[in-house]
This record gives sequence, structure tokens and C-alpha cells, in this order.
Amino acid sequence: EILGEAQVKISKQLASIKQLGLVNAKREGTWMIYQIKTPIPGLLFCNLNYLRESKSSISAQLHRDLHARALLLKRVCQTLDNCPDKVCDWIHCSF
Repeated sequence: EILGEAQVKISKQLASIKQLGLVNAKREGTWMIYQIKTPIPGLLFCNLNYLRESKSSISAQLHRDLHARALLLKRVCQTLDNCPDKVCDWIHCSF
């Protein structure tokens, strides 16, 4: 919803990222939970820091996406009884 792409497309991208060893994946009921591996791999950490601190348009989009993500997770956790606790815990999480 946040990225404006089909769920199947995002799932395929996340599966590719998982194959690269950058994220862990865990099934929680019908949900698949992806989380950046810790410690964060060096190159990924550098890229995320750049995006977080940069004044570029890509960085601005990242911050808008993170804000939209927080709002979406809050809405999902308030309206769905079957929302996994792990998802709800991420409402206040940032990378």
C-alpha cells in the first residue's frame, strides 16, 4: 500500500533481498514478517545512513514512506484482531 505496488511484486522483491542475506523472514499466521538482519551488513548500513541523512529527493521520499508506514501499521493494528504482535511492535521502529 505504501509503495503503490502489487503485493506479489513486493513479495518477489523481498524474496530476492532475502536470498542476498540482507533480511530474515518469519511466517506469523498469514503474514510474512521481514526484518533487516542484525548486525546490519556494512554496505546496507552505509546506504541506509546516506538515505536517512541526505537532503536528496530520494531521501525525502524515504521519510514520507516511513511516515506512511507508521500510520499504516497503527491503523492495521487497531483494526485487525489477527495482526501479529511483531507487526504491531514495529509501529515505533525505525531502521
